[in-house]
Amino acid sequence: MSGKGAKMKIFFITILVTVAVDQASKYFIKMNMMLHQSVQIIENFFYITYIENSGIAFGMFGHNDDDFRRWMLVGIITAAMIVIAVYWRIYRNRSFVYNFSCGLILGGALGNYIDRLLRGSVTDFLEFGIYEYRFAIFNAADAAVSVGVVLFVIYVLFMSDKYEKQSKTESKADAAAESGIQSRTAEVSLGEKEGGGNVS
Repeated sequence: MSGKGAKMKIFFITILVTVAVDQASKYFIKMNMMLHQSVQIIENFFYITYIENSGIAFGMFGHNDDDFRRWMLVGIITAAMIVIAVYWRIYRNRSFVYNFSCGLILGGALGNYIDRLLRGSVTDFLEFGIYEYRFAIFNAADAAVSVGVVLFVIYVLFMSDKYEKQSKTESKADAAAESGIQSRTAEVSLGEKEGGGNVS
């Protein structure tokens, strides 16, 4: 597989794995816990707390008017996924970090989008805190988006220039290889025609 093909494969595999892990973890929680039940995993630090979130990541917009929230969420999530997909399509032959981060972001967005389309709310269950100070409850999809954004920022700040030059070099190499294949194909075709003419 070419370098470009391998990078594209990373993107799609990351999306599939992210959505699968997210949906499987939510299903497990729904099947094994009662709503609002909380189980302490690490004392005064990590809890599994099952809630249904009608907002977006980390509960944002969860207390707004239902109509406002519905259209706000549909607009935000749809626009975000379109922007990510288009941006990835333009620069898809860049580094592993770029493709992996875009896959995490889009996979996480899709994971929560599936919940909202099928059930109208998102299952959250990961809760961290120190004693009475607690972070907002979230899920695997939210975590994937957060990690993806951090990796994407790292890529833009420290790696983009290097891979932009590399991608241009690869594009030129691919174009040269394609041109060579076309030239050889044309030569073979011409030789076959000449050979056929000599036999007749």
